[in-house]
Amino acid sequence: MASEIEIEIDGKKLTSIREACSEVSYSSDYVTRLAREGKIVASLIGRQWFVDTLSLKNYAVQSKVESELRKAQLSEERKQEQLFHKTKEEQTRSQEQSAASVRSRAVATSGAVLTLGLVAGMFVYTAFATPFAVDFSLPQFGNEGTHRAQTAANANAVSAQRTAPQDVSSATPVTPSKEVAAFDAPENGILILPQGESADATAVFSDEVQIRTATSGEQTAVLVDSNGKNAEREVPIVLVPVKTAQN
Repeated sequence: MASEIEIEIDGKKLTSIREACSEVSYSSDYVTRLAREGKIVASLIGRQWFVDTLSLKNYAVQSKVESELRKAQLSEERKQEQLFHKTKEEQTRSQEQSAASVRSRAVATSGAVLTLGLVAGMFVYTAFATPFAVDFSLPQFGNEGTHRAQTAANANAVSAQRTAPQDVSSATPVTPSKEVAAFDAPENGILILPQGESADATAVFSDEVQIRTATSGEQTAVLVDSNGKNAEREVPIVLVPVKTAQN
């Protein structure tokens, strides 16, 4: 058969592709393609290829070695890639832990500063605000003694006014109160009257007096003689609250 024919070219024996395929695990089509591409020693005679069996075997061995090398290279590349990803993951995890630690320290520092500020604020408030509160409450103590002293002073003033000698022989009409300008600081003393005893301040005097009211609401008492002439002496009136059974 033609497929079993062997020829010799340049001292090399060439066999048909079918016979050459029996020596290796390649198909006839694959061996034909190798012959056309010049990867093995082959010769086209007529319409049939004849190949060098030794050349085909060498190519098979070389291909296997190259395949093993590619597999080893791919395996190494996969190992390197896995190692790279593992290293990258560890770096990312380390960065996240470092960031979390920084945040924790920042929160702890902020809390310490806030606590210190609160303590300092409480200390300042205690040191400066509390004395003012105490000062404001001081006038509340001894009110009863103050009322008694004011009542006694008022009684002494009224008694002194009643015992003073008067030249008035007959009563004259009381001049209505009128608005006057604010008076200067008194030099003739102060009349202290109990507040709420009478709607008319002149009722507490035995002598004829005239009550003057300034625009600021302050009142003064002026003595009126028998001729209806006002004296030059003008005494300010101070109304003070007096503790009674009702209040």
